[in-house]
Amino acid sequence: MFKGEGIRVKKDNLNKEEDRMFCHKIVLDVQSETGEIEQTNEYYIEGFFHQNQKGVTINFVFIDNLTEINHFKEKFTLAKKQISILSELAVQAVHEIRNPLSSIKGFAQLIQESLDDEDDRKEYINIIVKEIERLNKLVKEVFNLTRVKEIKESCEDIHKIIEDIVPLCNMYSKMSKKQAKIKIIKKFYSDFPLIPVDKEQMKQVFLNLINNAIEAMENKGEIVITTEKAGDCGIIKIEDTGCGIDEKDLSKVFTPFYTTKEEGTGLGLCIVKRIIENHNGSIHVESTKGKGSVFTIRLPVR
Repeated sequence: MFKGEGIRVKKDNLNKEEDRMFCHKIVLDVQSETGEIEQTNEYYIEGFFHQNQKGVTINFVFIDNLTEINHFKEKFTLAKKQISILSELAVQAVHEIRNPLSSIKGFAQLIQESLDDEDDRKEYINIIVKEIERLNKLVKEVFNLTRVKEIKESCEDIHKIIEDIVPLCNMYSKMSKKQAKIKIIKKFYSDFPLIPVDKEQMKQVFLNLINNAIEAMENKGEIVITTEKAGDCGIIKIEDTGCGIDEKDLSKVFTPFYTTKEEGTGLGLCIVKRIIENHNGSIHVESTKGKGSVFTIRLPVR
C-alpha cells in the first residue's frame, strides 16, 4: 500500500501547453502476510511528459529512494566519526610506542659498543637493534597513514620535483645495491603543464615509487620516468625492468600491510595511493612477472 501527496505544474521553459512537469512524494509501506508493516520507504518521483505532433505522449521519469539516501548519509556520517576516532587513537599509540622503542634501542647500542667483536652476544644485540629499526619504520609509516595531512597546494613543475629527488634515489641505489648498474631515464613532455599539488607530499610519492623500482631490480636495469598530457590530466609513468608482480598480487599492492618483501611494511604504496587520491588523482599499476612494472599517475590540471 502507498500514500502520498503530489503536485503537477506546467514546466516554464517548455513551449507547448501539453508539456507538463510533475513531482510526487510517495510513502510505501511494506506489509507482512499478517498485515503488519515491516518497512516504510519514501520515494520522490519527478519528471515531465511531452505530446508530439502525432499525438504520441512521451514520459521522462526520475525516481529517488529517499529512505536509502538518508540511510546512506547516516552511515557515511557515522563512518567519518569512527575513522576520526581511530586516527586519533593511532596517533596516540604511535607516540606511546616510539618512546620506549627509542629507549630500548639506546640501551641496546650501549651494550653493543661494550662487547668485543669476538663476543657471540654481539650478534644477538645486532639483531635486536635491526628489529627495533624495522619497528620504528613501521610505526612511522602507520603514523603517516593515519594522520590527516592538510594539502598545501600550489602550481608546481612536476619535472622539477622529480629532478630534485633523483639524486636521493641514486644514492639509495648505491647504498642498497652495491656495484649495481641502475639507470634512471627521464622522458619529459616539453609542454607539460604546471599542476596544483602539495610539493612535499608529491616528493614522498615519487621517492617511494622510484625506490620500490630500485628494490625490484637485481644488479642492473632501467627506470624510465615519462610525462605526457591527456585532456585535462597530467600523466606520469614510472616503468622499471625489475622482477615484476605476480598477477594474483596485482589487486593487493595498494592494500595496507600487504607485502612480498622480507623487510617491507606493506604501507608505502597505500600511502602513495592515499596522497594521489587526496589530490583528486588516480594511480594504476600494470606488471608482467619477470619483465617489470609500470605505475601510472593521473593528476588533474586546473
